[in-house]
Amino acid sequence: MITHSINEEERDLNWWKSLSYAGKLCVSLLAALIICLLTVTVSTQSITMRRMESTAIQNKVLELENRRERMEIMLAYISSQANSFSTNAEIARLSRQEELKSVDGYRITLFLRSMMDAEAGIRKHQIYLDLYPSGQSFIIGKGGSSYGRSYYHVGIPESVRKDQLYCYGPHLSGTYGFSINGQNVEVFSFQKRLLGDEGNVIGSVTFDVEVEELRRLAFPGENDIGFLTDSSGVSLVLGQNGVFTDQKVERIFEACGSGGFGRFSEDDFEGIAFWEAVHVGNLELKLVELVPSSAMFGDIYHLIGRNVALITLCFIICIVAVLLISRHMTSPIRKMDSAIREITGSKDLSQRVSGKVTYKDRDEVGRLIEETDRMLGTMEELFAKQELMANAQREAEIRMRQAQINPHFLYNTLQSIAALALQNGQDEVFRCITLLGSRMHYSMDLEKTSVELQEEFRYVKSYIDLQNLRFGYPVEPVFMLSPEAGHITVPKMILQPLAENAFKHGSICRREGAFLKLTAEVHGGVLDIVMEDNGLGCGLERLQELNDELEKISNETMEPNRDHMFVGDHMFVGEHIGLANILLRLKLFFKGGSSMRLEKPGEEGMRVMLSIIL
Repeated sequence: MITHSINEEERDLNWWKSLSYAGKLCVSLLAALIICLLTVTVSTQSITMRRMESTAIQNKVLELENRRERMEIMLAYISSQANSFSTNAEIARLSRQEELKSVDGYRITLFLRSMMDAEAGIRKHQIYLDLYPSGQSFIIGKGGSSYGRSYYHVGIPESVRKDQLYCYGPHLSGTYGFSINGQNVEVFSFQKRLLGDEGNVIGSVTFDVEVEELRRLAFPGENDIGFLTDSSGVSLVLGQNGVFTDQKVERIFEACGSGGFGRFSEDDFEGIAFWEAVHVGNLELKLVELVPSSAMFGDIYHLIGRNVALITLCFIICIVAVLLISRHMTSPIRKMDSAIREITGSKDLSQRVSGKVTYKDRDEVGRLIEETDRMLGTMEELFAKQELMANAQREAEIRMRQAQINPHFLYNTLQSIAALALQNGQDEVFRCITLLGSRMHYSMDLEKTSVELQEEFRYVKSYIDLQNLRFGYPVEPVFMLSPEAGHITVPKMILQPLAENAFKHGSICRREGAFLKLTAEVHGGVLDIVMEDNGLGCGLERLQELNDELEKISNETMEPNRDHMFVGDHMFVGEHIGLANILLRLKLFFKGGSSMRLEKPGEEGMRVMLSIIL
């Protein structure tokens, strides 16, 4: 058993022993480099991930706190409206009268209507006013208004202070005994007593707010996931984009704990749960929002992926550097080994290592070369009488051939990779590779110089789709192509440079709500193509300069063998050479004539108009 173990250990070391000195040096350096890089990468990425996740969570906590404060401010406005009955001297006087005339009722109705119309960030469903001295009630709703003898008295619990706003709900709205247009909806009721000069109760006012209005305040985003509960955290007030049973609500609050947030995972959700307490009068609501990990940490994971890619690139560069350095450092030894082998093989002892290896340093390698030459001199003296052998040396030539990539081979390879991604369920990777493959197949087909206009539209659409994968704000493509214009043959790649200008110079990929509109129609034998975006655009002075240059190209007669990048004494240079190139190609392709003009559709954006006489 001991002998067998020793033999296995010797076999494991055979691969190391079989390596050259340079190989052993490279393996040692690469092993040390890999260990260092892996240690640094794992530690830094782990720390970065934790810090960025913590920052994202804190930002979401602040966002939810701001939303809670906005809800409290908007709902507190209702309380201030209830106080206006006592601050408005005319309305306060009418509220205390035991008999109201028609004109008095009209004034009170107008006052309630002004309250109804003053939304201040929150829309009211209806307002109900009950005046005890006169026995009259008023109701103002979306569908109309009415007043008359009181049929319904609001019951505010005695435990609520006279000057305090009381809230209850949700419940179905009623008409309080009056008939006005509208249907019953779920509402929250905010009620307050009206006090006289001596502090006695002279009536009450009720503001009904739809539950859906509270939903708008609590969850402003369409894709927000969450719910509102009462102060107990059990009774669900409203839910948003999900089904929340009592058991699920309880599990969510357990996950949040006392910190206000926590990780929550179920079959249909994995992410972070946040909650805040909303206080309005004597009412306390618990606002809960669930944020999927993909939405909260998507950008973080993307950044980490980019960092890993960058580290991988640095790792590759370091490997190449190590290989080059080790090769350079071991070059004298390899040359010396080659020289000794050459001398031994030729048996010509008159040769010297120093004559074959150029090395001037006086270190270990230099001394080794000197001692080897001295030994060869000694051997030459001993074998001076031997017949010299013919020296036949052959030097091998290594020729580097430039690698050429066949476009069809590259396209077919991309399609194979896309199929493999689809088989493994990587639908997004399949979509990206398919878009890239179609663009490469279209742009690298050098034999096809003209296409139908509808193919150009499809190429621009795929270009926008690929750009939307790169940037945070997606650009909305708006394409309108008439059937007659779609089959017109045009030079290849005339629209893509215009779209590229919109991304590169208009920066539409960095603006929320960006769009790129492309239209093509035929009117009276003229093909009109218009591309418009809402990007940064350019100044009016620069716009006029570009139009002047484009007009000179439009009016220039195209002669054979002419350098078409020049028009008179003017030349388009830099970022706008693509505009001149497009116009010149159109003039060469369509003999009837072509023109291009730039406009500003508004304060921002750019509109490029092409007119081609067919």
